[in-house]
Parts: sequence; structure tokens; C-alpha cells
Amino acid sequence: QEATPRARDLGIWHYGYGYKHPLLDEQLHTLKATAARIGTIPIPKERKATMAAAILYGKCLYGQEAHFLTARHFRKMRSVMCIVLGERATHRPQAPLLLHMANGRLEPEIVRCARLARHWIKHGQDYEVQQDYWEHAQHSFAKRGPIQLLAHTLKAYGITAPRPLLWEIKGRLYDLTNQHGLQEAIAEQVRDARWASLANTRSAYQGIGEGRDAHTTLLW
Repeated sequence: QEATPRARDLGIWHYGYGYKHPLLDEQLHTLKATAARIGTIPIPKERKATMAAAILYGKCLYGQEAHFLTARHFRKMRSVMCIVLGERATHRPQAPLLLHMANGRLEPEIVRCARLARHWIKHGQDYEVQQDYWEHAQHSFAKRGPIQLLAHTLKAYGITAPRPLLWEIKGRLYDLTNQHGLQEAIAEQVRDARWASLANTRSAYQGIGEGRDAHTTLLW
């Protein structure tokens, strides 16, 4: 029998503008039980969190290049991560906990932006985005497809992008075709943006808007 090429849908069709993803909330609910089981393993917390992050973000961030994740999705991801860390029954703030741990490496918004950057490093030139459309995407309220989603995501974290493959972070330009230092810069920018958001919404974190000084924090 002659073999014929087939395309298998892996769920990307669920990720559309104006559509609720029918699987993501169910996955997050199911992953709470997985997180609880991982949390019982007698190994250091950071290793447990790394194990859980590989499962959680592997499932929940698949296809995120074309799907706008909401603040509610990120809150649920943090909740799952904190279950692994044994914080299920405590009132400890979840967002600061993940920003503190491993220098923010396990914070879902940082992970999401790192994956988005890797996608555009690998596939950005294939999009062949016209400059006039990129400028339109930056000013559009819609988030239809990966180009407009990228424009809105970069803007949300204070990253300017004169072109889709040229990003400016903290006054320095990064060319995605020669991305030396880009991932570290993105992680730092998103981490600082998250601290700034906490400083604006929680009185206990006022003054931390420029990011946490880890050395000074641990001096006491």
C-alpha cells in the first residue's frame, strides 16, 4: 500500500483570536494532582519545581506563539507551581515566590517570553513580515495571529521593536538573527516588569519597581 503524507492537528486550531481554548483550563485542573504528587517526592524544592515546570509549561505553552494567554491563565500556572513547593494551604503570595526562586526562571511569564523569543529566532525570517504591517500590528487592538500577538507581548513588557527581528531592551538593540545575550536580556526585562507590576498593586512591594536587588535583600 502506497504511503501518503498526512497532516496531524496537534491542537493549534484551538488557539484562535476570540475563542476560548477548550482544553487549557482542563489541563491546568488536571495538573494540580500531578503537582501534588511531585510535591511529595523527597528531593529539594527547586528540583521538584524544575520537574513540574517541564510538564506544566510543556503542556500549557504549546502553541502559545499563536494564542493570547490571559492573566487568569498565568495565575493558574503559578498556583500549580506553588502546589509543588508545598504552598497550597498557605497565604504566601505566589508571584513573588516564583520571582524569588531560581532568579525567576520558573515564573510562567518569563518562560512564555523565552519560548516566544526562541520561536521568532528560529522561524521569524520565514514570516517575511512587511514593515507597514508590523507598524499596523503595533497599534492594533486585535491579537489575530502570531505577528500581532508578538507586537502586543513585547509592548506589554516594555520592549520596543522597530522591526520584528530587531528588539530594543534597556536601550540596547538585539538582532534576532545574531541573538547573543538576548534570552538573558528578555528574562531580566520581564522579571523587572513583573516586580514593577507588584509594586504598583501591592503596598508591601512599593519601591521594588526597578527590580529586586538580590544582594541587598539577603544582607540581613
